[in-house]
Amino acid sequence: MAGEVFAKYVRAYPQYAPNIQWSLMQKYPELRAACDEACPDHINIRKRDAIKCINGAACNFHIGYDYFADDYDVALAAVKSDPLELRYVSDRLKGDKSIVMEVVSRNGIALQFASGALKDDEDIVTAAVTQNINSIKWAGPQMLNNKRIADLVKKQNSYYLSHMGPLVLTELKILNETTVITDKEQILTLIKQNPLNYKYASPELRGCGEVLFAALDKWRQPIPGSPHLFDYIPECLLHDREVAIAAMKRDGYGLSYFPHFNNDEEVVLAATINHNGILKFAAPELYTNRNFMMRAIKIRANMLWTDQAQHFIKDPEFIDEVLATHPHYLTYFC
Repeated sequence: MAGEVFAKYVRAYPQYAPNIQWSLMQKYPELRAACDEACPDHINIRKRDAIKCINGAACNFHIGYDYFADDYDVALAAVKSDPLELRYVSDRLKGDKSIVMEVVSRNGIALQFASGALKDDEDIVTAAVTQNINSIKWAGPQMLNNKRIADLVKKQNSYYLSHMGPLVLTELKILNETTVITDKEQILTLIKQNPLNYKYASPELRGCGEVLFAALDKWRQPIPGSPHLFDYIPECLLHDREVAIAAMKRDGYGLSYFPHFNNDEEVVLAATINHNGILKFAAPELYTNRNFMMRAIKIRANMLWTDQAQHFIKDPEFIDEVLATHPHYLTYFC
């Protein structure tokens, strides 16, 4: 039997016992017995080596030392090195509060790998949410209806209150999709917390310039797929040039929401300040106009990379005019 052969050589050469592959010992019990006999301390030697290796970032716990998944010391070293290694420790240690507290204090997102019981532990969830507000997604049902956790989430970013449970939202009288706010000072206060709270304003307040400009002042271009402030602007204000310019300065890619101004030079140029991909929403008579393209490129060098600029950057006179005032643009031509 192979196991017996391995065992024979371990007994003959005991110095190799601490280096025998763990998987091989699991496969052959007689080999494990021989290692235990030849070097009674081989487990502790492996453990010290594992901790040293993990602390030195020489390997990942889950690749090199997964056989210590239920060992507190090795697992603690692993999660200190990389909190997301929590996913690979044993279920017992995923329920160890000291290990999980160490983890979520460093990276709240790792809350998703904690035991169900700790996802409903207020201390753990508080630490996770404090470190990363996104971790509220993985809190347990009791914590999602915990008023103190809701207050913490609200203080950090009220947008994430959408993850909280119905009991606490009802208790706190927190906004939901059917909420309509008619008090101007109240909506202005909420907008200071999160510009998307503009959507809770009554139709009359959404049409109020002061309310809209307060929201625009706090607005930043969102991650693709996220809710967009411009979805809630009344149709009448989408025809307002002042609103269009202010909106473009905050989120140029939102030009698609203002089609009535896609041939307005000042509106489109305002959009180019923070986004070079907006020309696809502009009217052709603009991006085929030499003077307009010159202005756009001088505002944002990245405009040289757009499809709409390719015709002009083959023109020696156009190139000369750009570089005469912006010689550093040399590195943008391609």
